[in-house]
Amino acid sequence: MEYSKTCTTDRILIIHESDGRPYFHFFDGKPIIATYWQASSFRIFIKNTLINKTGLSVALGTMLRSLYTRIQQLYIKTDHLILCFAPYDFRIIYYLPIIIRSKRVIYHTSWPFWWTDRIPRNYYLLNFALRNFYKVFLSWEKVTTVCVTRSTYQTIGKSARKRLVIPHAIKIKTAKERKPTQQRLQIGYIGKLISEKGVLEYTELALSMKDYIFHIAGDGYHRDKVSEIAKKSRSINYHGYLESKEAILQFYDTIDILILPSLRIRKWEELFGQVIIEAMSRGCVCICTDHTGPKSILTNGHNGYIVNEKKIQSESKKLILELDCDRSTFQKLSQNAITDSLIYQKSQIRSEWFKLLGINAK
Repeated sequence: MEYSKTCTTDRILIIHESDGRPYFHFFDGKPIIATYWQASSFRIFIKNTLINKTGLSVALGTMLRSLYTRIQQLYIKTDHLILCFAPYDFRIIYYLPIIIRSKRVIYHTSWPFWWTDRIPRNYYLLNFALRNFYKVFLSWEKVTTVCVTRSTYQTIGKSARKRLVIPHAIKIKTAKERKPTQQRLQIGYIGKLISEKGVLEYTELALSMKDYIFHIAGDGYHRDKVSEIAKKSRSINYHGYLESKEAILQFYDTIDILILPSLRIRKWEELFGQVIIEAMSRGCVCICTDHTGPKSILTNGHNGYIVNEKKIQSESKKLILELDCDRSTFQKLSQNAITDSLIYQKSQIRSEWFKLLGINAK
């Protein structure tokens, strides 16, 4: 993308519960300077010390930096403020000083069940007051709501005075085509190794199909269990956590089918799956459970498959066998996936954000 010579540097402040970089990686250079703040402090501290085991000093430093931002907001200035808070999250109130002083405020959300009792966190007696606060906030003239999916756009409704849809962007290079393989199709899972992501169900599927190779990449509290299962099975390869774009791209190019067997819990279901659009961009055929996010990306039988989560193992097994036998169908779905992933290209999403923010670019 070529930028106008009259374009000046724009400063963007992104406040996210944990880390906004994975979702706004396209803000990576001129004419933008992006700064990221973590809204969560004590929760991230506990997660880093008990789950991620980053070390006490690192975890403490992260928490103190997060707390310090609540002082910084009293005197810093920014051209654009992007807020990424869950519905009814009371911590948005901490940042009212900088919200009030900012000329342009963007509220970014992917939650598809707005104005219902189905929320990520329950504040009980405060729910009514917080719901009304968010209705007033989103109707504020200076606030624009960016919805990641169409379902979010519909459910948040006209309570958001100004709203539009901009999906997440792909971080890796898109393939032009998927070269046919004469070998058996290989299967993959990439993401958090936690119960609600269905990773243990995925390993059960792998153990029931020992003639196929199943790959796993990611990290989480089931890491040791997954690693132990992989060591005892010739059909499961555990790659650990993949940090670089090159390693992630190689993983997608190794597998032919991506399975995302997410399981609903009371406060969560799979929303917009970043790994789905990444896998599609490399020509993988995705098999996902029937959650809001995957259903907003995949067209069943056209560029992937949506299956009932209660039948994820049986349906996945059936589809793997069918695609392995019918390579022409696999190739057709693979090419459709690549084509349909083009709307999530980094350059396309970056352009949509630039237009919204009023940043001059050619």
